[in-house]
Amino acid sequence: TLRFDFKHNIRYIDLPVGIKYIFQGEKISPFIHVGVYYGLRENSTTYIRKTETGLFGEFEFEDEALGTDSTVLFSNVGAFGGIGLTYNFKYSKIGIEAGYRYGFHTVTNKSYRYKSNTLSGKYYDIPDDMRLMNLSVALFYSISLKCVKKYPLPQYRDY
Repeated sequence: TLRFDFKHNIRYIDLPVGIKYIFQGEKISPFIHVGVYYGLRENSTTYIRKTETGLFGEFEFEDEALGTDSTVLFSNVGAFGGIGLTYNFKYSKIGIEAGYRYGFHTVTNKSYRYKSNTLSGKYYDIPDDMRLMNLSVALFYSISLKCVKKYPLPQYRDY
């Protein structure tokens, strides 16, 4: 038997616009944020692993990487939202945030779905309708600019 395993790697540069509401507390401040993003495709690559199983066992061929920019749309639009919690210090804060991103449409370029001879002809892979969604968790630490005003950096003279 012959088996193909595909890994599609699509990278977008996102430009987000959103709002954030902080429920101000003395030491602990929860927050929520929502918004939209516009993504520009940076790169799209498909990695292919071919495995053949026969009478003499299993044999793995060398992995192959194909540039698949034409099979993925150049732009992506979606929404994001999340919740978080910060612990406030005098001039800084530390926090945790959980967020979710949801793409509004499929990123598959349907006009090129069957035109990639290597993917469809050699490996029998025809890109499905892919929609980008992800869940993220982030830890952060931030310093207030009030700290810089209160404790300015020393001034140096240029002689």
